[in-house]
Amino acid sequence: MVRTVFQILLLLGSINTVVKGAGAGCYINDWFAIDCNNQSAVASSPKPFLKSFKLEVLNISLQHGTVRVNYPIFWMCANGTKTEASVDLAPSPFVFSQFANKFLAVGCDNFASLTSPDGTIVGGCISVCEESTTLNCCHTSIPSNLHLFNANVESINKGSPP
Repeated sequence: MVRTVFQILLLLGSINTVVKGAGAGCYINDWFAIDCNNQSAVASSPKPFLKSFKLEVLNISLQHGTVRVNYPIFWMCANGTKTEASVDLAPSPFVFSQFANKFLAVGCDNFASLTSPDGTIVGGCISVCEESTTLNCCHTSIPSNLHLFNANVESINKGSPP
């Protein structure tokens, strides 16, 4: 099984036609299915996509048991109120790596938090901006084995929007 995945990755980076052997039976289950997308900016460079999430596969490390994907950045504006966005990998076998990811909030006077589905805060940070600071952001690590989280941004300065 490992050998087949490795061969598929080598082929995806060097061919101009549909990948042979990337079909049913070449992956452990449907969560691990990889499609080859020929609609990239460079037509001669098809890109591998994790079929279950439609995310571009950037790297697969057999040694570390990881798949690195191009996950879109999500953003939200608090506009003086609380806003929330959900990120969900459940019920897949995938989790967000606590070592390869950071939770980052950009902006001034915000409380940004990660919450579990039941509303428990599992991480977060506060960005307080003063004239002497130039970063205007905060960041924190994410918990291990995270499948699902809600990202929340709330203004801590109720008098004005962030």
